[in-house]
Amino acid sequence: MLSIAQKYFDLGFNVVPCKYQDKIPVVRWKQYVTQRQTLSELQRIFSSVDKCNFAVVLGEHPYHVVVVDIDSTDQFSVLKKKGFTTKTWIAKTARGYHFYYKTSGVVPSCRLAEGVDLKGYSSIVLVAPSVHPSGVKYKWIHSPKDFPLADAPSVITELKKEKNQVADIVNKIPRNGERNVTLAKFLGLIARYNVSPDELLEIAMAWNGRLEDPLPEQEIRKTVFSIWNREMQQRQKVYYIL
Repeated sequence: MLSIAQKYFDLGFNVVPCKYQDKIPVVRWKQYVTQRQTLSELQRIFSSVDKCNFAVVLGEHPYHVVVVDIDSTDQFSVLKKKGFTTKTWIAKTARGYHFYYKTSGVVPSCRLAEGVDLKGYSSIVLVAPSVHPSGVKYKWIHSPKDFPLADAPSVITELKKEKNQVADIVNKIPRNGERNVTLAKFLGLIARYNVSPDELLEIAMAWNGRLEDPLPEQEIRKTVFSIWNREMQQRQKVYYIL
């Protein structure tokens, strides 16, 4: 177990064990989003595990990495049209493929298109030779020995800009006449990241609670309902980020 984990550690990744034939980590891992795991930590963690799956942490180390998760080869054409190269690390999963790319900064997880998900900052991803709950083993199609890690295309950079927009809205307290417009813009950005209506309402209420003169709860609920309905209409048109 340790020898396999160390191969990923040597690539610069922080590595954690998951339950065998599962995606559930068996150790705390959030600290490894920002902290570099030490070799002694890796040895201690994996020396106590008899049989496990292997996951790499997507965070600050070895650099910002995102993984595009597609369900089948049908999505290849979608990716290529948007500038995603196949000359990068690619792993075969139970149902599809994982494409690995590096970025210049933090990119959030989100749904890119129908059957195409982006695993971004503060996520974990199973790697070979892990075993999917279905019994299918993960394996490399293009391993780190075959290709260098490719840069993510510009569409991913745009996601980084959107994240910065969200941060700007969160950090800026709007004047009374700007509250509704700011809230709608904020929720419109958040709704694209595959959140539920309850989560959207919770985020809106937390944002509203920071205002010196909060909006009435009924108005918050009305705005959330409107934004969520608009997002559902867009998704029915198969409108995603790609």
